[in-house]
Amino acid sequence: MGKDSFCWGLSEIIYTLVFRIGTYALAIPTSTMVSIDRQEQEVTNDREDLYDIRELLGITNKKESTSYILKLSHPENKYSPAGKETALEFAVDSIIGNKPIMVMPVGELLAKTKLFSGVGIMENGDICALLDTNRLPETYGHWREASQKAKTAENAGVFP
Repeated sequence: MGKDSFCWGLSEIIYTLVFRIGTYALAIPTSTMVSIDRQEQEVTNDREDLYDIRELLGITNKKESTSYILKLSHPENKYSPAGKETALEFAVDSIIGNKPIMVMPVGELLAKTKLFSGVGIMENGDICALLDTNRLPETYGHWREASQKAKTAENAGVFP
């Protein structure tokens, strides 16, 4: 992994915020957290500054009515709208809590997605994926561009 991503040794224990999106348990280092906001109504995709991790993970089922917006600090997010502060925001379905996890390196297949920086084992033995928050804007930006191109091609009749 490059200098722009978190890179964990063979195993290391770190404190993380563990949360759920769909059926996936995911985590982010607590050191990147700025705030958590509770949303009572469904979060829509019309916010330019909100990263849709559900869509990125291929989760298509209906979101719960109550969700949370996680706001993370981030150095220089070139994919954020001009003039916006450099922070990442994304919606999650539920918060599991602030948990210590033992982080193991991701396998070769997951490393190629550039979305995860490790796999975590929680105290109770459950597994969670550690999001690479430093690479998230780049990964999400490339994915959105590719997704928009595919939709344009499909609308033009290139794909059946």
